Amino acid sequence: MRERAFQVDLRGVVDLLSHHLYSSPRVFVRELLQNAADALTARAAEQPDSRARILLVPADVSGDGRLHCLDSGIGLTPEEVERFLATIGSSSKRDDLGFARSDYLGQFGIGLLSCFLVCDEIELVTRSATGGPTVRWCGRSDGAYTVEILAGDLPPGVPAPLGEDLDPDEVPGPASDTETCGTWVSLTPRPGSEEWTTSGQLRELATEFGQMLPWDVRVALPGEPVPVRVTSPPPWDTTPPSADAAEALLGVRALTLLPVTVPEAGLRGLAAVIGQPTSPSARQAHRVYVKGMLVGDTVENLVPEWAFFVRCLVDSDQLRLTASRESLYDDDLLEHVRTGIGEQIRRWMLRTADVDPRRFEAFLDLHALAVKSVACTDDELLRAVLPWLRFETTVGTMTLPEVATRMGVVRYASTVDEYRQIAPVAGAQGIGVVNAGYAFDTALIGRLPLVDPGIQIEPIVPGDLDAHVRTVSEDVALALRSFLTTAREVLDRVDVDIELREFDPVTLPALVLDDRESRHRRASREAAEADDVWGRLLRSLDDGQSGRRRLLLNHRNAVVHRIARLTDPELLGLAVEALYCQALLLGQHPMAPADNAALQRSFIGLLDRAVTRS
Repeated sequence: MRERAFQVDLRGVVDLLSHHLYSSPRVFVRELLQNAADALTARAAEQPDSRARILLVPADVSGDGRLHCLDSGIGLTPEEVERFLATIGSSSKRDDLGFARSDYLGQFGIGLLSCFLVCDEIELVTRSATGGPTVRWCGRSDGAYTVEILAGDLPPGVPAPLGEDLDPDEVPGPASDTETCGTWVSLTPRPGSEEWTTSGQLRELATEFGQMLPWDVRVALPGEPVPVRVTSPPPWDTTPPSADAAEALLGVRALTLLPVTVPEAGLRGLAAVIGQPTSPSARQAHRVYVKGMLVGDTVENLVPEWAFFVRCLVDSDQLRLTASRESLYDDDLLEHVRTGIGEQIRRWMLRTADVDPRRFEAFLDLHALAVKSVACTDDELLRAVLPWLRFETTVGTMTLPEVATRMGVVRYASTVDEYRQIAPVAGAQGIGVVNAGYAFDTALIGRLPLVDPGIQIEPIVPGDLDAHVRTVSEDVALALRSFLTTAREVLDRVDVDIELREFDPVTLPALVLDDRESRHRRASREAAEADDVWGRLLRSLDDGQSGRRRLLLNHRNAVVHRIARLTDPELLGLAVEALYCQALLLGQHPMAPADNAALQRSFIGLLDRAVTRS
């Protein structure tokens, strides 16, 4: 049996790259720059004093309609050309040339294939810094290629910008100087892809991908006598860090910029605290570079989830990239980076709360939710932020220590719905209750005794209002027995109990009480109506207690008094339904179909009575 080798359809590989690996044809510029940057890195390791240049010449400047990329890097020997460019998926140059893997960005053969996203033919002319002849390699997207050794130092047909039209000091790559080495890549744009190789597009992409590279990267532009440099120092290398540059790159307005470093990952950069409110569900969008080359501006998972108010601009020497090199590989090192950046953000919050109260207050106005999420598990931060975090209470907005000092105990409702039921009566009687129904509030209050043993806390539910509302006297109840009987018959249709009480404020005619246990019983009984195993199980667990809502009518309210004296049963029923629905709306309770029907019936009925009477 004869062993055979796989045949590779290069067009299929290119289609795979364009539709499944790379997000856009624009990445071919990144791959060109990566290859050139790696070549410069390799030459600098061998010849530290060598000139390091990368030049991009757009198709609308070159004079021959092609895009050119030249570098003064280490170049390739004829043998290396065959090894790296003739075998798809071969080991990378960094392995075969014997250099450290962490020093390089890409893999030459695979990276060069990305150029076929915008062209059908690639020409490469190169000469190695180790000596040897100049080599020309030409490859086509159908998989065919040619290799030839050039007799002279300059390849024939060098475009004008690489000759007398440009300052020779600005032109890297193969030249007449026999000591010069490097690589020249030329791309013939495919019809329909010309826009990717024009000067405007090429300058924009070269700036986006290569702005942070430690090498001199330039783009030749129409009408410019000297190619324009697109690289510049990173914002974190300036003193102080350049806020304008960082904000422009991140696309956000920053409240403050924090220097961040994680030495184990060779990471340094800036974390921008966003200067506007941010949703916890907002997608993280960090701008990440690896060895100066842009990975992406919407990279996720760089900071802990709670730090959703931060956008990072960082460069790393060690973080691993996925196959497309457009996102980070989620490994132990990235987890270490997340933890490290999160700890630096936490220390900034503690330091700011201690030394710059005004700035910290401005920060909390924007990002209190994130601070609460961390304080739930961080006692040190909780102690620091307690004097600053303000809560809605029935006696005004105040901090938890202020509530404890004024009321002696921190009473709180665990849900917004329960707080809304409790607030009118508790507020009228001067009872302080904290609205702890928002994210992390209940957890924070629960930790108060741990950080300050002198603070007492007490949860409160709507049923606890019974201790703060008075029952009416027997004489009053007897006098209104007929009214209450009719009212109960009316509200039976919506499964509500009715009680006559006295409470403040007197302006509140009715109050609906509906705690979590009651809602749970109603939901269980609705589920138990199903004739199946689950329904029978729920019926067997029914404790028999009422799960109905309770409507408390305020006997001290003038409207309730007038309704109680009505003698028309139909009008009385409409008025009671209207009181119930108004109490539901006031407490912002969810309304069932029966409640909506009662609201419609009472509104139309009372409106009809009013119009008929007039």
